[in-house]
Amino acid sequence: MTEKFNLVLHNRVAEGHNLAEVQQRLAQRTKLPLATVQRLYQQPTAVVKKQVDATTAEHYCRALRACGAVVEMQPVVEPAEAVAPAAVAADEPVTEAGPLQPQTEASYPASQPRKRNWLLPAVVAALVLIAGVAAAGWYYLQQQALQSQQQVRQALVFVRDIQQQVETFVAQADYVPISNAEAGLELQYPASVAALTLQEGACLQLRLSLLDDSGENYTLYFSPDVHQQPLHWYCHGGTLPAELRPADCPQQRPEFPLQNTAFKARQYQTVTIAGQVLSLSIPADWQVGLELNDAALFAAGNPDQEVYHLLLREPLADFPHELNLQDYAVLAKNQLQQQLQQVQEVGVNPIAVEGFTSLHYQFTAMDHQVPLHYQLLVLTDNQYYYQMLNWTLAGRFARYQQDFTHLLQSLKKRPATQAEKE
Repeated sequence: MTEKFNLVLHNRVAEGHNLAEVQQRLAQRTKLPLATVQRLYQQPTAVVKKQVDATTAEHYCRALRACGAVVEMQPVVEPAEAVAPAAVAADEPVTEAGPLQPQTEASYPASQPRKRNWLLPAVVAALVLIAGVAAAGWYYLQQQALQSQQQVRQALVFVRDIQQQVETFVAQADYVPISNAEAGLELQYPASVAALTLQEGACLQLRLSLLDDSGENYTLYFSPDVHQQPLHWYCHGGTLPAELRPADCPQQRPEFPLQNTAFKARQYQTVTIAGQVLSLSIPADWQVGLELNDAALFAAGNPDQEVYHLLLREPLADFPHELNLQDYAVLAKNQLQQQLQQVQEVGVNPIAVEGFTSLHYQFTAMDHQVPLHYQLLVLTDNQYYYQMLNWTLAGRFARYQQDFTHLLQSLKKRPATQAEKE
């Protein structure tokens, strides 16, 4: 016979856990009212699951322990089998009519009550009890499923409100935000939502209050097709099981570009520098002549978007003859990084600029508690050393990387004869 177990909850919590938090997680995990869970903790122990097999008991143990509860599996002791009535002894006294006959109901003395067989009523009562428990369990599971579906629907309504906030931001700013703070999202989570995070490409990650067997929040993702106006959102991926997922929310990611991009074609302007000897192509909405560094040959940027560029130039003749581009690049990078905190190098690919030899660096750092992303290109044309420095907020570098690369590769030396004619 398969061994059965009762699952017993103790009125204490695992080490490192808080009682109130554990009760809250148990209420979410079991879909029971918090008051019911709290009543369970008012007694030393409480049986929360009866007569289940070892596999089922271990499954529930893991789920409840993940919430911080203290539970144990107690084997169910089966009642001893009834003892059969003893046979008539061989030397039992015999009357002339033969052995003593069983007494009929009428033959029992008034002082001796009749012995009744309690086995059948007990079996019937047990069957009724089992049927009642099964019916109650089925009803509980049905209610749990309905409650979970209702929580998912509530969460989807909340997500739609946030999507509309993102759409409003895109319509006004003409680019796609990549964080809650950047989009200015006003998040007041309903009970069904644990968190909602805006990620790269305006992808929304929804973490529901519903928990899986390991105690982790179920998730869903919502990505916009940024090439449609207004935005068209697609639900996909995540860990929410099929029976709770919306009908139009497949596991597979939709087939459309999910990059963070502006809707309008990028426009650039060409500027001349150093007496029209050099030229650069910069975004059309950038301002020229920003006061960023007194030693800069050229400075530009967009303060509203917090994106900037500096160009510095130094004659090779000002440095020792044995100094090469690698040595100069190390000096330039170290001088910049000494003014920053928590510097971390970022792996990069080379950037080629026609007519120059170049070395490319990227790193993130903190400047007055602000996280920034820097891009440094050090170049030489055998007459000068150049430093081209781009920077913006760390969370925005991916959005402006195309502009930065275009700017760096656009540096050109204009023929002296052409500059003189102009």
